[in-house]
Amino acid sequence: MYNYVVADDERHVRTGIVSLIRELATDFVLAGEAGTGAEAAELIRRHRPDLAFIDVRMPGGSGLEAIRETVNAVPGTSFVIVSSYSRFEYARQAVQLGAFDYLVKPVAADEMQELLRRVRAIRARHEVVSTVPPGEKTDGDTAAVARRLMDEQFALGVGVSQIADQIGVTANYLTTRFHERYGEAPLSYLTRRRMEYAASLLESGLRVHDVAMRVGYRDSRHFSRRFSDHFGVTPSALNRRNSPENPRNAHITDC
Repeated sequence: MYNYVVADDERHVRTGIVSLIRELATDFVLAGEAGTGAEAAELIRRHRPDLAFIDVRMPGGSGLEAIRETVNAVPGTSFVIVSSYSRFEYARQAVQLGAFDYLVKPVAADEMQELLRRVRAIRARHEVVSTVPPGEKTDGDTAAVARRLMDEQFALGVGVSQIADQIGVTANYLTTRFHERYGEAPLSYLTRRRMEYAASLLESGLRVHDVAMRVGYRDSRHFSRRFSDHFGVTPSALNRRNSPENPRNAHITDC
């Protein structure tokens, strides 16, 4: 079983998240709710939850401040920022503080389902890693852990240095080990994961600017250049081809 807390100054938002999780997963149990930043920090310290949903803007301290105060004290907690604002700056600060993900209200069921799946995977990995005696981990483990972290965090705009910091190695060391294990540089892997996910979002009809934000790019023009280099077609062209306005795609609903 996994326990979680929800911190948001709007009761209906807290209720919505709790109800959604109850519909999707029976193995996640609510440990408590908070309506202010100070209450959130206290709740997290007291329950040490597996998962903590925290609003960015709350009275009595922001969600980012609550994470800053507790992240080192509860290393086993996955922090998820929840906000009405799809702003890269919030996501960037959340990553720097060690947040696991950034969701925009209202949270979609498929996004929540994927988030819960990732939390389960992380807990399972930690249980396996904790059984390996110190000094018996290999360079292959370093590369594998790095790839899992990139799979979990690529949409937050993390870079190779941030991944390396989380593992406790240098970026150069990680790059060497990763290339030896998988035959490509970690930056190349990160970019490919972002581009593949971006293509799936564009095919669903999501706008280019929103897709750029969802895969960790602050500048949509930079994202467009990367996408064009990767696929040989602009994201705008793919977006128009799969737009609901295109008669061939009348069944697609704009996100």
